[in-house]
Amino acid sequence: MRILLVNDDGIDSPALIPTIQALEKVGDVEVVVPRNEQSWTSKSNTRRADKMRLEIMERGGREILTLEGSPADCGNYGIFKDSVKPDLVVSGMNVGHNVGIAAFLASGTVGAAMEGVLAGIPSIAVSGPYIFLDSKLVESEFIPPLEIFPKIITHYMENSLEDLALLHVNLPIGKTHEKVVATNVGKHSFGPMFETKEDGYAYPVFYPKLIQPDGEEFLSDCWAKENGYGSVTGFTHLVQMIDRKITHEWLEIANLAYKEEELR
Repeated sequence: MRILLVNDDGIDSPALIPTIQALEKVGDVEVVVPRNEQSWTSKSNTRRADKMRLEIMERGGREILTLEGSPADCGNYGIFKDSVKPDLVVSGMNVGHNVGIAAFLASGTVGAAMEGVLAGIPSIAVSGPYIFLDSKLVESEFIPPLEIFPKIITHYMENSLEDLALLHVNLPIGKTHEKVVATNVGKHSFGPMFETKEDGYAYPVFYPKLIQPDGEEFLSDCWAKENGYGSVTGFTHLVQMIDRKITHEWLEIANLAYKEEELR
């Protein structure tokens, strides 16, 4: 299996090498990532640049191809640069959560995965929620949550649901996950993201001061994050959310899903 790996945190992401190592358990991995961190860029593509630098850089004993562009640019370039497309597109592991509709729509991780969806390739966006300002964002913290990831990938590629085009996965860092929760995307808004001051400037609000995706409805991805569970949400080619119960039954086939009674 040929796997294209992209991300939005760039070449220096502490999650990059652990993600590559997890993917190498199930396939041959090719990497195209942004030269610099590109979070919250959604599925923006570069349209007004005459040229964009490609550069091979070494990380973790591996040669990594970087592109001076957005995460979606990396996804598109990686998919179409060769005559044979990859079998799977994986975006992530993102450093931080992408739970709730506000984060989902803003996420460069999700945006890069959408390039795979548009190309008709099975795609996964995977993120690593952590406690802001209270976590050590080092490579070792991303290894435990990714232990389950090859199992999710194998099930997806060998037993995929009809119409399933994108898996949206969140695996809290610093811990292993024997199973995950099939979830809906939470109905969450970050609220005001700017403060206007008397000097006539709008100042972006520092992330911890935004409304956080906590305390959401039972079995939403926000609820799973708040309670320390990994979550999986399925989407169709038209980015329509697949019914949570259908996703749950599908994950149960591979013994990957918590039963609802285990969560109450």
